[in-house]
Amino acid sequence: MIQSDRMSGFFDEPLETMTPELRRARQRSLIRKLLDYVSERSTAYRRKFARAGVDPRAVVEFEDLPSLPLTRRGEIIESLKAEPPFGGFCCLRPEEIRTVFVSPGPMFHPVADYEAEGMLRARAAYACGLRPGDMVLITFAFNMVPAGYRSELTLRSLGCAAIPSGPGNTDVQVDILKGLPVKGYIGTPSFLNAIGKRAVERGLDPRRDFRLEAAQCTAEMLPESLRADLQEQFGMTVRQTFAIADAGLVAYECPAARGMHLVDEVIIEICDVGTGRHVPPGEVGEIVVSVFRPDMPMVRFATGDLTYVTEEQCPCGRTAPRLVRIVGRADQVTKVRGMFVHPAEVDGVMARFPGIKGWRMTVTREGHQDQLTCTVEVEGEAEEGFASRLTEALRDRIKVRADVRIVPPDTIPPGAKKIEDRRVWE
Repeated sequence: MIQSDRMSGFFDEPLETMTPELRRARQRSLIRKLLDYVSERSTAYRRKFARAGVDPRAVVEFEDLPSLPLTRRGEIIESLKAEPPFGGFCCLRPEEIRTVFVSPGPMFHPVADYEAEGMLRARAAYACGLRPGDMVLITFAFNMVPAGYRSELTLRSLGCAAIPSGPGNTDVQVDILKGLPVKGYIGTPSFLNAIGKRAVERGLDPRRDFRLEAAQCTAEMLPESLRADLQEQFGMTVRQTFAIADAGLVAYECPAARGMHLVDEVIIEICDVGTGRHVPPGEVGEIVVSVFRPDMPMVRFATGDLTYVTEEQCPCGRTAPRLVRIVGRADQVTKVRGMFVHPAEVDGVMARFPGIKGWRMTVTREGHQDQLTCTVEVEGEAEEGFASRLTEALRDRIKVRADVRIVPPDTIPPGAKKIEDRRVWE
């Protein structure tokens, strides 16, 4: 039975309900702090501003930000190669670095103290229904990428007990949920669905045999049909957050589930893909974020995700604008099962296999599970074991399994996208 207070109240009411005037003043202060910091400490941003012929000191208001150049992930990755290890984006001395995360690219994320994000993440978890004293299952990995560590930080800041189970092995996950009084879940919605199905296969009833009451899902789309299935199957509330490895948490759902509130610690713009200029509320644009942190600050980082926002009042009482939904990508970088798949990374794998003339990946959705298929054009007859070796090489590089399909040359249409997303979202 879900506690009645799980979907009410605030973690930090003054912050979550502040006026637009106060929010704008905080934003102005954050912009100035960020630009002063990178101008002093980041060689990469000093070069960017000089090449663009802009003076960051002239940027005072939110509306001034489009005068600064965008920063894209591919640019950072190329900078890491040209000026290893951090491309001039890191603002720390070597002895100040405490952790280095690695995300696909590869892209390296030096961290001084990610515990500074704790209260922000606790606020989002509280809005999603987690409460102090809960025991919470974390099914994100605790290696290379920061998702698992950040989730544990979330729970520590909120006052919860974390169970760092990691991904995979649904039988173990079922055993944990059956044997411990677990009230919360943090992970992808598709894996929560897989756990529920496995429990049913073992003769269990998730509503009766588990004690789950709230889930904070992220890293994947959460279609309303899947949310409804999960809430019915487990008898729990399911809410979502939007975060990226490069910048951290960007937005989170509240009890009303009418979009995700933008976090106040990140400067968030919705921009025209072609010009980088702001689009008005209600119009689709690319999410561009600026983040102040001492290790690797971001100035106008273009995420590639397309969305639209609303400034209408939310029934929950929180006053931050809301990201209504993710509607697609501005590039061919595609998120599959919570991991970004980059065409350049796939190209690197294909170059190691003689005889490959071309490739194309397609992403589809079967039930509530992403399916990735890699069609590969091979000259002549592929040698024995070719497909399995390529499958393993792809999984090692992009961290997602793809079903390899070998076809003759000229099968893939000329000019076809290297990664085509055929998923249809509600």
